[in-house]
Order: sequence, then C-alpha cells, then structure tokens
Amino acid sequence: MSTSGRTVVAGLFALAAAGPLLTGPLHAQALGNGPFRVPEQHTVYALFLTPRPERADVLPAGTFELAWRSTYSNVFEFVRDPAIDVTLDYERWTNTFEVVWAPRDRVEVGVRSALVTGWGGFMDGLVQWYHARLALPNGDREDVADNEFEVSVVAAGDSILSLDGGTHLADPIVWVAVPIFRGRKALSARASVKLPVGDPDWSSGRVDVALQLDARHTFTDWATYAGAAIGTVNAGPTLDPFTASLAGTFHLGMERRLGRTWAAMVQFQGSTPFLRGFQTRELDRAPVNLGVGFTGRTGSNWLWQVAFTEDIRPDSPAVDFTLDLHLSRRVGGG
Repeated sequence: MSTSGRTVVAGLFALAAAGPLLTGPLHAQALGNGPFRVPEQHTVYALFLTPRPERADVLPAGTFELAWRSTYSNVFEFVRDPAIDVTLDYERWTNTFEVVWAPRDRVEVGVRSALVTGWGGFMDGLVQWYHARLALPNGDREDVADNEFEVSVVAAGDSILSLDGGTHLADPIVWVAVPIFRGRKALSARASVKLPVGDPDWSSGRVDVALQLDARHTFTDWATYAGAAIGTVNAGPTLDPFTASLAGTFHLGMERRLGRTWAAMVQFQGSTPFLRGFQTRELDRAPVNLGVGFTGRTGSNWLWQVAFTEDIRPDSPAVDFTLDLHLSRRVGGG
C-alpha cells in the first residue's frame, strides 16, 4: 500500500475510534449504509460488465429507488516494450443513473446506465506534485505532456484499442436480486446482464452476464460487508485473444458509526484479471483497490456516500484514484 493509503486508513480508524467521544450516546438503530458501489474504472475493464459491490438487502415490496452516482477517475498507464505500446492518459467522469423497483416481497429489479466523459482533464500536475511531496513513484508521467487525452493499445504492431474523447452513453445493465436471508445477518443473490446498446466505440459490443452474492453483518456501531461475483468477459474479435472468458470480483468492507445518521467506512475490492497475454503487468495483473469515505442517511429515505478509492498494487490495471459521490432516494412501499 502507498504511503498516502496508509495515512488515510490510519486517520479513518482514529476517527472511528473517537466516534463515541465526538457524538455522545447513540441509539441502537442498526447500520447498513454500505457498501461503496463503485466498479473498476480501468478503460478496458469498463468495456465489459464489471460487477460492483452491492447491498445485501433488497428493497421492501412496492418501493422504488432512484439513484445518481458521479465518479471521477484519473487514469494513467504508459508502457513502451518491444511487443506492446500502451498509453491510457486521460480523466474519466462517469455519471450513472439507476432505477430500482421491488414489484413484490423478496424480489428486486433494476436498470442503470451512464454517461461517460473522457477528456484530458486538469489533475496531472496536481497528481505529480502529490507524488513528489510524498516520495511516491510517478509512473512515467514525466514522459508525457500534462492534461492530454490519449487512449491507445498497440500489440505486435496491431491496434487493439483506440478511443476518442467526448461524452458517450454506456451500455445499460439490468438485474434481479432476491434475499437468501434477512435481519442483522443478511445475504442476497443477484443476476446481472449488460446489454450492448450504448455507444459502440466505448463498449465491447457483446452481452455479458454475472452472478453474485452479497452479505452484511450488522452490530450496534459496526457493520461488515463481503461479496463475490463471477461473470463473462465477452470481447469482440480484436480484444478476444487478450481476455479471459470468465472473471471473478470480490469486496470486503467495514463501517463504523460516527453519529446518529452517518458513518465512516473502509473497503477493499478487486478482481481476477480480465486481460491476459499482453506481457505487461500494467494490463495483465489483478487490480485491487482500497476505498475510504463516509456514508449516511438524511431523513428516512435519502442515502448518501462519499468515497475515495486508490489502487494499492503497483503496476496493475487499477486506476490511480477515483472520487465517487452517490445520492439515492426511496419512494413508496410500506
């Protein structure tokens, strides 16, 4: 883990330990605002269905949930080897919109899609300053101009991936979820399908499916989360020789109450490699991310989350960092 990652985690746990001193006596209402629902933001992974962490509780019968998520990532991978040239140098802003509905007890269905903006951004100079101040590796950023956009993967002289900037409609994802058991210990099962009807330049152009389990264990002031999924990685002809046919994802998280309506959270998440055969760790390794932040509720029907996610494995596909903001509202139901 980087120095900055260790510092953030230590600070978060110090704040969590001081929670009772900061907030005074707390009521015994159970937590359950997590997990952070942030999928892997790597350029190539995002072409496929990358199962994100999900809650273990389905909505009550007759309830709708409307959600908006704004996710901003700084992406940089730069490889110059005899067999491969990789330049992923841009900033990625994803605005996700979703609608979830529980048509009856113990069944939840939903759909989400996103507008993805790729551009040169404005944070390259800040990231390099940050690296220099904390004596962190700069990852070859000094070899390219700041705030430029380039997404290009060339293997053995053939273009494997080349994307233009701008705003694009992502493939929608639909799902159905059912609870296996409910209460302070909860477990749900979910099936998801990605439909290739978004912008063809920012899509694999293929259907993907995934199955996953998500669990929660709630205490008075703590909640823990865990989950795992397995899904297809269906690529078009160009990428197919460089992708696995199946990939797994996982997440582990812990939430600590800090006030009557809000909490701090830390979460690890990652996956098995979606990519293979590039002969460079920047693409072929498994990505692992650490997320820290806060969750809370406003009133009885509003949920918010603020998360900062950083890659913790050097030379892996996980993006440098992601800032994620989430807001959702439930309507209807009992």
